Amino acid sequence: MWQGLDTNGEFYFNVDSSYSGNQLVFQVLGKNPEDYKIGLKEPSPLEYSELEFTPNPLLPEFREEILQRSIHNQIENSYFQFRPDSAKTLDTKQIFDRKEKTTYLLDDYTRFKTVSETLLEIIKDVSTERIAKDQYLIRVKGYDYASPSGNLPLILMDGQIITDHDALLKYDARNIEEIKVLRHEFIIGPEQFQGALIINTKNGNGYTSFQNANDSSIVEIFKPEARKNYFVQRYDNGKTDSRLPDDRIQLLWLPHKHIHKNEADFNFFTSDVPGIFEIRIEGLTEENLPVSVCETFTVE
Repeated sequence: MWQGLDTNGEFYFNVDSSYSGNQLVFQVLGKNPEDYKIGLKEPSPLEYSELEFTPNPLLPEFREEILQRSIHNQIENSYFQFRPDSAKTLDTKQIFDRKEKTTYLLDDYTRFKTVSETLLEIIKDVSTERIAKDQYLIRVKGYDYASPSGNLPLILMDGQIITDHDALLKYDARNIEEIKVLRHEFIIGPEQFQGALIINTKNGNGYTSFQNANDSSIVEIFKPEARKNYFVQRYDNGKTDSRLPDDRIQLLWLPHKHIHKNEADFNFFTSDVPGIFEIRIEGLTEENLPVSVCETFTVE
């Protein structure tokens, strides 16, 4: 979502979906895209000069506790394969996920050398139109054959817009994994499209063959760390891992928890490590007010 275009050409947008890449590609829809240049403003660097840290020396009386924690950690690391954490798979959404489409997995058909031959021999409802000598346009048939709109289709290869139809028709189709055809009319911003071709290549970067430095901008962006599914030890599920040593010092870690009621249940099992454990809950209310709760309990 973008908003706030001002006289200096500045605007703001929010990326509210998960992403795993570290590059952002800006492309201009419309005529003469080479007349525009889009980029991100560099964030102001953090100022560290005023930060002060209080020295935290390791005192001799901590020696035994540090040694015991080191032993517990080594035991836990030895059995990590039985109690692993795992990165969450990103549930990415594509712009046309909910639209009716026909998917062609090209390995299911006879392979042709060029996209032009592939469209002619395999892909239904897609054709080429000659507009001049050695110049062609790709057309996608709509559902209303009697009243064609005359608009060109939106063509995406590995997520990036392709506007050079002639170059695409000559592209080596043996590098393409699948082609999706959508026959609906689309309006994106001020532009209207008759249908769409969604092309995914085998290596995921086929668009580099069509990149033009004059009509696109690629910038590096912050890549967030992948969220994890943290292992939660259970002893009420009948599994044999109850015989494994349990030297956990951290009994439960839930970095993301939404509480919608006045009460909430948090279930966990203690380990073989005795001592005083701390329960700490930190968070924010719907009004962005900080919440902090801290209690302790003893394991003997």
